[in-house]
Amino acid sequence: MTGQAARRPRRLAAAGWVLSLAALAMSSTGRADAADWLSVCPDRGGLPPTDEAGHALRYWAQPEAGRWVVAGAARPPAAAACSSMPLPVSVAEIRWIGVVSESGRAMTERVDLQIPVGREFDDVRDVEIVLPAVSDGDPAPTPAVETLAPTAPTGREPPRRSGWSWAPDRWMQDGSGLLDEAAALGIGVLYISVPVEESGFDPQRLADFIADAGGRGIAVWAVEGDPHAVQPGPRERFVRRAAALAAYNAARPTAERLAGIQYDIEPYLLPGYAADPAGWQAAYVETIAALRRAADLPTEIAIPFWFGRDGGGQGPLLDRLAPHVDSVAVMAYRTDVAELRRFVEPIFVWAEGGRRDIRIALENGTLPDRANTMFVRRQAGELWLVDFARDRLAILLRGPAGNPHGPAYARQTDWPVPADRISFGGRLDVLLAVARSLEADFAGRRGFAGIALHGVLGQKGR
Repeated sequence: MTGQAARRPRRLAAAGWVLSLAALAMSSTGRADAADWLSVCPDRGGLPPTDEAGHALRYWAQPEAGRWVVAGAARPPAAAACSSMPLPVSVAEIRWIGVVSESGRAMTERVDLQIPVGREFDDVRDVEIVLPAVSDGDPAPTPAVETLAPTAPTGREPPRRSGWSWAPDRWMQDGSGLLDEAAALGIGVLYISVPVEESGFDPQRLADFIADAGGRGIAVWAVEGDPHAVQPGPRERFVRRAAALAAYNAARPTAERLAGIQYDIEPYLLPGYAADPAGWQAAYVETIAALRRAADLPTEIAIPFWFGRDGGGQGPLLDRLAPHVDSVAVMAYRTDVAELRRFVEPIFVWAEGGRRDIRIALENGTLPDRANTMFVRRQAGELWLVDFARDRLAILLRGPAGNPHGPAYARQTDWPVPADRISFGGRLDVLLAVARSLEADFAGRRGFAGIALHGVLGQKGR
């Protein structure tokens, strides 16, 4: 539901604990001879460029992962810090390489991968290793509108909906049109990106938009999001941005002020997150606390419904966040109503304890279908695990082969993880029917602050 999620499909870890790897996509170019090699380096220093024939293939993790992997058919990197080994297969036979986190090293007899359907891998996170003990299994069916269970009226009007508009050009160039769309969808809280740069931003344009929105009964919040914000350097930049927004509010009359700031940071998208979820979550809490101090504005966080269950339990993480936030937008990304209700129930219990308000977010963006593939240990297989230097590498091949450096795993079965289990995929009529059903369900529940809609602005209907 987030900006980065809208740009890049997200794997929701409640459907299976993802061992978030420094996953490195390997292309099919390369030379089919015995000169191919693989290197793992701690940084980019000394990495060779791709040569004219495409023989030196360079793929790397995010810098915070601390791993840069190079494979090719030219010369290995000369840097002393790099570890290199000859490949027993051609680079052309390798589809993907991942650096397995410490958490994944217990896998021995079975490995599950989740991969996109129907295309090559072209993103560092296209392939994920899923812990078999808690993998998805068969997905629940997507509900049709007529299957929604009727809900007895509560007599209460549900809170107004909220929605995201990530492109700042939209409110800056067509603010009136954006507000018309929001109003047509019943959106009363609008999250917008404010392009705060070191040189500042145009405060009058923002003030005019907020005043126009307020005249239509729509509150405007700034939304900020980047997984790297939990790291010390980027965190300071976000703190400065929060201070700039606070300074804007302090200088404007009430009708022209932002109603708050939402932080959609998503540290679990960083390579290496699963190796130490508790540590990353502690950094996340510290970041939200620092941002709240800098902004001194109503603060909301956007998190998936499973966040916290991979490192200490949902309740304790939310309890640590509660002093620093006023509300929580829960990415309840499911299209099956019964499944969605089941997943958000623990968070409602938390909210009803008098802690903070929650919004329930639904996704309407376009996501790819994915599939879980089970690999089991055999003499030869398409998946190898290789202990190399201080890392364990997962190497996915185009065909089965024996692994001279460790265990091999053969592909045994596949099962789908369809995108329409997570997103309504542009089916606005179905999404709005589900939204109305949930609003009727939750209207009487303490802490319910409304339904949040992602990926709907630009469509019509109510």
